[in-house]
Amino acid sequence: YNGRNKDVELVTLVHNLALQIGLTPSDCSEKTIMSTLNWANSLDKESESAIMEKDKFVKMALNDKFTKSRATVFIILLDIAFQATAVAIYSFIADLYNGTNNANYALPVAIPCISFFILRESIEMSSTPIRVYISQASNWVDQSQIFLMSWSVRYFNRQVESPTETDRLLFVWTASVAWLNILFKLGNVWYALSVLVAALVAIAQQLIPFIFTSVIITFAFAHLFRIRYASNQECYELDHWTEADGWKDDWMSCDVTISYLKT
Repeated sequence: YNGRNKDVELVTLVHNLALQIGLTPSDCSEKTIMSTLNWANSLDKESESAIMEKDKFVKMALNDKFTKSRATVFIILLDIAFQATAVAIYSFIADLYNGTNNANYALPVAIPCISFFILRESIEMSSTPIRVYISQASNWVDQSQIFLMSWSVRYFNRQVESPTETDRLLFVWTASVAWLNILFKLGNVWYALSVLVAALVAIAQQLIPFIFTSVIITFAFAHLFRIRYASNQECYELDHWTEADGWKDDWMSCDVTISYLKT
C-alpha cells in the first residue's frame, strides 16, 4: 500500500484470497492493518463504496478496530442503555396515568434520552455521506423515534388524570418505534440478530412496490364506490347522513371516508 496502487478490484481479490487460505486481520501485524485502512481511506468515494461492498478483509479489519476500542464499546452500550430506558418509559406509560399524576416523573428521564439521541444522530449525520445515511433503515427509525418522543414528551407534565385518545395513539406509535429500534441497537453487539434484522429490512424494502400498488388500488376502488353510490337517491333522501346510515347497505357509500373504510 504505497499510495499509488488504486486498482481496487485487484486488491479486493488479493484480500478475499487471503481470507480463503485462512489469513484474517487478526493474524496480521498492526502496521499491515493500518496500511490497509489508510489505503482504503485514500480512495475516492466510489471506490470506498466498492471496498465496503466487496472487500471482506477490510470490513473485518474495521470491525476488529471498533471492538478493540473501549470508547466505541462504551458508546454502543450507552446507546443500548438509553434505548432500553426509552422502551421502559413508553411500555409502562399506561401505568403512569393512574390518577396520581405520576407521569411527571417520566419527564426527567425522557429528556436525557432525547438529548442523547439527538446528539448521536447529529454526529452521525455530520460524519456520514448523505446518500449513505438515507440508505440505512436504522437512521429512519432513529429519526422517527426522536420526532415521536419529542412530540409526546410534552404530555408528561400535563395535569390530567387520564390521557386523551390522541395521547394514547401517540404513545402507541412511540412505543412501537422504540421496541423496533432496540432490535437495531442490540444488533450492534449480537451478530446473529443483526443478520436477522438486515434480512427483515431487505424483505420490507422488496415489499415497498407491493404496498404502494395496494394503496393505489385501494384509493381507486374507494373513489369508484363513491362515484357509483354518491348520486344514489337514498343518499339525497338522508337529510342528516350519519356513518351508521352509510353502513346499512352493504356497499352503499354516501361518504368518501366510508368508501375508504369499506375498501
